[in-house]
Amino acid sequence: MTAPATISRRNLLFGRSAVAAQADRAVPYLAVVGDGCLARNKVDCQSCRDVCPEQVIGFRPRAGGPFLPEVDGDRCSGCGACIDICPVGAIALAERSGDAADA
Repeated sequence: MTAPATISRRNLLFGRSAVAAQADRAVPYLAVVGDGCLARNKVDCQSCRDVCPEQVIGFRPRAGGPFLPEVDGDRCSGCGACIDICPVGAIALAERSGDAADA
């Protein structure tokens, strides 16, 4: 028995199949969080994580400050939802390389 295909809330809402969603992974861009990020500057902000339809942005703890953002480059579809919500414009789309991106 094979495992059922998973589909994001975004794709379910827009009526896209798991196959179409997988095709999005071929997009050569992914989100990258820059140094201007509020969380990287010890200000508590996780807006990008909250809006990400693919749930690929996570925050890891660090001593003495807010959590640091991390983007799972293998799962990022490059949709850009995080770019629009970032209050300081610290997120951009970068060309995907052969390596997994670590923001």
